Amino acid sequence: MKTHIIAIASIAGLCLTPAAFASDKFEFDFEFSPVEVSNETGAETIYEELEKMIEEKCEPKHALDKFRDRANTEKCVDITLETTVAELDNPDITAVHKARRG
Repeated sequence: MKTHIIAIASIAGLCLTPAAFASDKFEFDFEFSPVEVSNETGAETIYEELEKMIEEKCEPKHALDKFRDRANTEKCVDITLETTVAELDNPDITAVHKARRG
């Protein structure tokens, strides 16, 4: 299953740091097969890959901004991960998400 995701991190904090975040909207493709998430270990692996991809997209590109804007990065990851998991609408990935992030 290949899913094209347009993530919108529309929180006020992100809009206040234009140097750190060129845009509050980004796109990425995330691909996995239903077989890969058919057990708990597979779902956890896929979730970790998704989380890492989102963290990379939310992370500011400049070294100084990475330290200064850590709270905004975490908000971006939280919001984007929440909306992406909902968009994927996969019960196994959703279960992992709820177990890890509540």
